[in-house]
Amino acid sequence: MTVRVDPFVAADLVALPVQPSQARDLTDPWSIGCQWQQAGGHFTIRRAAGGVPLFCGGAFASHAGYATLRSAISADAGPYMLAITRRTARFVAMLRYARVDTFVRAEDRAGRRWIEQLGFYAEAEVGAVFPDGGDAVIYRKAG
Repeated sequence: MTVRVDPFVAADLVALPVQPSQARDLTDPWSIGCQWQQAGGHFTIRRAAGGVPLFCGGAFASHAGYATLRSAISADAGPYMLAITRRTARFVAMLRYARVDTFVRAEDRAGRRWIEQLGFYAEAEVGAVFPDGGDAVIYRKAG
């Protein structure tokens, strides 16, 4: 399946039909999208035909040595996951921070498998990270 990678803009997150496991964390996609856009370092993967967003994500730099990955994946991304994974892996490989991590909901098995495919390992489980009190696993980039 053919996809296109574009610079991220806040409207992309609004247009993304986010998967159910992430929907409760994206209750205000416009505000979150504006934060991501302002921070820079984010991108959108969309269907080449029609331009529908399939993935929005990137790295938020806390300082020169540390960044946290953030992402949202479409409920319709299934047939495109190989392309999304390959492009995201390329992005992750280019990051030059001493530490790159991300938070995945503890109960999101598919999300955890996907982040492990990108070369991350589980570092710790922490409670009450998400606004609804949900637990997370912190994943750190290997190497």
